[in-house]
Amino acid sequence: MIRVVLDTNVLVSAVRADRGPLAVIREGWLTGRFQVYVSEPLLAEVERTLSKPYFAERLGQERIHRFLTLLKRTTVLQPIIDPVSGVATHAEDDAILATAKSVHAQFLVTGDKALQALGSFGDVCLINPAGFSDFLESSGDD
Repeated sequence: MIRVVLDTNVLVSAVRADRGPLAVIREGWLTGRFQVYVSEPLLAEVERTLSKPYFAERLGQERIHRFLTLLKRTTVLQPIIDPVSGVATHAEDDAILATAKSVHAQFLVTGDKALQALGSFGDVCLINPAGFSDFLESSGDD
């Protein structure tokens, strides 16, 4: 099973995606094409982001609550056992890298250009949503 960490920007954008790469990723996640891993810092960042007025106004509290419940039910909560510090430009991004490192993820899917610029982190491939969507579509129903 492919181990994947979806960055906060991918998770919160996938809530509303009806088509395109984020919809493909959400569908692959929810149908079990790959396993999504999260950590407490990642969950906290998702919750903080979704509580901002931009998302609260567009999604509504009920949809946000349903998404957070789905996220917690369909992902594996991984403690950070391999801390990362000073690699990314923001501390919260170091926590995302630490999550991926701790689960030995094959992919960290992110819309963050600074993280994408790293290309990889150890054995983790840092990839944008379009690239991961293309990977899923080209890999068929493995």
